[in-house]
Amino acid sequence: RLQGFPDWAFDRAQAVNSNSQLYKQAGNSVTVNVIEAIARKLEETDE
Repeated sequence: RLQGFPDWAFDRAQAVNSNSQLYKQAGNSVTVNVIEAIARKLEETDE
């Protein structure tokens, strides 16, 4: 879901981090689903 992380991971992070820290972490993260899609396209193009 959010940035490709499951709800349980967000709930666990929320239990030990402030909202401002969660916003910073979300802002600094890379969406895994998007990177995976880009990598697949690059691989297809390379073939």
